[in-house]
Amino acid sequence: MAVRDVVLELNGTQHILRSDLGAWAALEDQGEDYLALIKSLETPSPKMRAILLLLWAYLDHEDPRPSLKEVKRWVTTENFRAATEAVVEAFRDGIPATESPGPPAAGDGIGQPPANLLPV
Repeated sequence: MAVRDVVLELNGTQHILRSDLGAWAALEDQGEDYLALIKSLETPSPKMRAILLLLWAYLDHEDPRPSLKEVKRWVTTENFRAATEAVVEAFRDGIPATESPGPPAAGDGIGQPPANLLPV
């Protein structure tokens, strides 16, 4: 499944939010745990920092990528709801539609293909 882009207007400019490997790695580079940030969105009172960090990370693909300082200035009481909804939508769009079988099982030895990849 391809990751779907989520469009959000911030500071008078349309931006694309994308939940992808670059976003997840950007959060790790900040010392943050992606799944912990996501879980905090499920609480009755989500942490503002989680919303900010996820929004910033989902803009990782932009060139140049906006700074955390820029992103936090772009979100105000006027667009907070739209920004939060876009963050949640970008997260949901980054989840595969069906369960993947996972990586192939290890082979039986050196030079042996994994058993689940052998021709039948």
